[in-house]
Amino acid sequence: MNALTTLDTLILESGEHNGASGEFRAHAAKLAAVLVDSLLAEYAGLRQLDEFLYPDREHRPERRVAQSLHAAWRQWADSAGLLLDRLGRLNRAGERFSRQEQLADAHGRTMAMLQITLERNDRACDQVKRGELVSVEEVRRELRAEAHR
Repeated sequence: MNALTTLDTLILESGEHNGASGEFRAHAAKLAAVLVDSLLAEYAGLRQLDEFLYPDREHRPERRVAQSLHAAWRQWADSAGLLLDRLGRLNRAGERFSRQEQLADAHGRTMAMLQITLERNDRACDQVKRGELVSVEEVRRELRAEAHR
C-alpha cells in the first residue's frame, strides 16, 4: 500500500514542533479515513468472491484458485494490520475514525481465517469424507463429564 508511505510522512511531520504540525495531522487523518474506506471496500469484494467460489461446504475450487484467494486475503490482512498500526498512532494524537472498529473486526476475522491453511482444510475435508468426526452430542457429553470431575 503505497499510500502508507505518504501517511507515515504526514504522521511524522505532524509530530514535529513547527507551526504546520496541526495541518499535517489533519491531512494524515483525512488520508487515513480514505484508506480505511478503501480497505473495507476491498474486504467486501473479497468476501463476495469467497462466497462465489465457496457457495457451500462441499464445493472446493481448483487448487490454484484457492491459493490465489488465500494470497489475496493474506495481502489484505497485511495491509489492514499496517494501517491499524498507523491509526493507533493517530488515535494517541487525538484523532478518531468512525470505521476503525469495523476495520479491526474485519482484520481479526481474516487473521483467524488465515490460521487454517489450505492443507489443513483439505485434511479436515478428507476426514469428514472418511467419517472420522465427532458428533456435537458426543462433545457435549465429554464437556459435561469433564465439568463434573
